[in-house]
Amino acid sequence: MSWRDYFNVAGLPPGNYRSIAGYAAESLAIGRAMQCGYNLFFKAWRDSPYDGVLDYNNTLFRVEIKGTTTDSLSVTSGSRSGAQINREAEDRSHIISTEQVNFLLGVNNLNGDCYIIHAEILSIFNQSSLSLKKIQVFKEKWQTFKGYTVNGQQFFTPNDIKLGFLHRPLVDLQNIATNLGIQFSSTSNTVNWPGFRGNELSNLTLAQFLTLQIWTKILE
Repeated sequence: MSWRDYFNVAGLPPGNYRSIAGYAAESLAIGRAMQCGYNLFFKAWRDSPYDGVLDYNNTLFRVEIKGTTTDSLSVTSGSRSGAQINREAEDRSHIISTEQVNFLLGVNNLNGDCYIIHAEILSIFNQSSLSLKKIQVFKEKWQTFKGYTVNGQQFFTPNDIKLGFLHRPLVDLQNIATNLGIQFSSTSNTVNWPGFRGNELSNLTLAQFLTLQIWTKILE
């Protein structure tokens, strides 16, 4: 039997189980983070805009944790769930943003795999649900929180990673790309990316293009 066959073997009502499954995903992520040596503090207030705070050497990352049992991951927040909700209330779901959190921790509830995705990337993708194929590059990239170092030279501190890159002036992104050996032009802003139509993301702004390329370099 697969692990899926044991889901809700206790026979809880569907509404209650949906809520419990969310907490289960959070617990899986916390366990993985602890095994990596990070401190991950869990929220004490249910309606907190983020699920927890990950601490690496006193740099605090706000994180949202989302679980899945399918081949795609919802990357929205504010949607209605559970058994004790008002079905007539307005649905305020929206794509997770950098205003709420720094990172999304996606969790595959079937095997515990985790996906470490900066919130600014979700804004570039601009989709409420992402197939696991689209986010494969982020799988188990726990070292991301430590910053980025090449041959002993630190390119990005943990705080740089926390803040991301899309907010930076375009000239800064161009300088970073040049230093990292990333090729770019002002006319071709298409990124090869598995899972999207044609396995590419097109019609990006230059800032979005450079941001994705920088993250790709960090995740190598």
